[in-house]
Amino acid sequence: MTDAGANWLDILLTFTRLGLISFGGANLAEIERVLVGQRHWITPDTLASGFALGQIMPGPNMLAMTHYGFAAGGWAGAAAAT
Repeated sequence: MTDAGANWLDILLTFTRLGLISFGGANLAEIERVLVGQRHWITPDTLASGFALGQIMPGPNMLAMTHYGFAAGGWAGAAAAT
């Protein structure tokens, strides 16, 4: 569900802000507000599947951000979000 304005720089700036204010996945509500409600880059189902992916994989939940970036802007969006 890519918004026409979802270029890599916009994704980079958005995910940088989200990364700076998120600690340990405790900011899921803000991530949902921005990515689903405000920017409409992803659907609620994409948010849920990305969160589940981040929970089942070992290590940090960074995989969820890569998943969301890919959904928003393809490979460039995935690289920018990561």
